[in-house]
Amino acid sequence: VGTGLGTSGTVNLDMASVHGTIQTIALTGAITFTASNRAAGREVTLVLAAGGSTRTLAWPSWLAVGAALPTTLASGKTLVATVTFMDTTDAAAIAAGAVQS
Repeated sequence: VGTGLGTSGTVNLDMASVHGTIQTIALTGAITFTASNRAAGREVTLVLAAGGSTRTLAWPSWLAVGAALPTTLASGKTLVATVTFMDTTDAAAIAAGAVQS
């Protein structure tokens, strides 16, 4: 489990580094995700905790399955999101997420 990613602002997911890991992020503000070093088969699971405030989330143009990834995360809630890259583009990445009920 990794914990070295930023907790607010723009956070780059270097898929060469985070592939196959679970990244836990205790959010401290709004967050915008980007991705680099994308390649077919690379994937990461993100566990995002909102803490005591509602947080704004922005995602790359990943293809969401099931439901769209949320753009806000309510205070006290946790989101688990997994993204898998089918090639080297964000548009061909498949993402799925669920928020704690």
